[in-house]
Amino acid sequence: MLNKKYVDGRQVIWDASSLATFLSCPRQYQLNNLEGWQFRSEGVAPGFGKAVHYGLEELEKFKVAGMTKREATEGACHALVVEYGEELQKVEDKARGLLAALRAVVWKAEESWDSNIHTAIMPDGSPAIEIRFECPIEGTKHRFSGRIDRLVTIGNNSDLYISDIKTTKTALSDHYFKSYTLNTQIYAYIWACRHVLGLDVKGFMIDGVQTGVNFCRFGRALFNVTGEQIDEWSEYVKMAIQQAEEYHDKDDFPMNLQSCSGKWMCKYLEVCSQPPSRRQGWLEEDFKQVLHKDME
Repeated sequence: MLNKKYVDGRQVIWDASSLATFLSCPRQYQLNNLEGWQFRSEGVAPGFGKAVHYGLEELEKFKVAGMTKREATEGACHALVVEYGEELQKVEDKARGLLAALRAVVWKAEESWDSNIHTAIMPDGSPAIEIRFECPIEGTKHRFSGRIDRLVTIGNNSDLYISDIKTTKTALSDHYFKSYTLNTQIYAYIWACRHVLGLDVKGFMIDGVQTGVNFCRFGRALFNVTGEQIDEWSEYVKMAIQQAEEYHDKDDFPMNLQSCSGKWMCKYLEVCSQPPSRRQGWLEEDFKQVLHKDME
């Protein structure tokens, strides 16, 4: 049972994505995570970020394995094409297609091969890349899972930082990086490192990748996070999960009207804008239901 993400229609293994959705809007969480409603014509552009992640991780793995820059770059590009090539070739936005993803890998190798940012080594001697975890959330019956991209050190300093890659089409300005100052995913990973994996990470590093039709730019910001901040976040998560349980008991996940529109307009806006008696019809018109295997 512990391997099941959902049991009796309730989420028992949480992750950063589902938690962030719930905190943003319980109704969105219900429609998206519990009921699995997706647009009938889902685009493939969301795979771009995953493709860049994958390519840059492969590049780093080859580098740690002792390959030359050329060998590592060619290997990472080949792996990216095999894994995501068919999907990204369908994308009409050239700033989010296959060539843009490959350019990010090649240009990153050229710019950062001799960087003073080094992949950390785990206690068992393996490189600290793709660190997966699943653990109990203290004080609840739930668990939390995730995958940390990479742990790094800077220069000759032994302090550990979580490195997280973020792709964007916007400029890598101070404003862009400040948007990650308080981030559910990053705080979850710091919590896991400190309280589950026993790794004393000092904070996190956002590695921004800006892509355009004919260019790629890189930027970086470093954040230190105290124990008090993570303890506060942990309590916040426990309260949120308790609230989710209460909504389940009432069979009523309320809307958060403040999250309906804005920069990232909710895809269920038109549905929730209808009277309750008409929402099911709107859902079935524009969406299809793709249930998680544990909900079938």
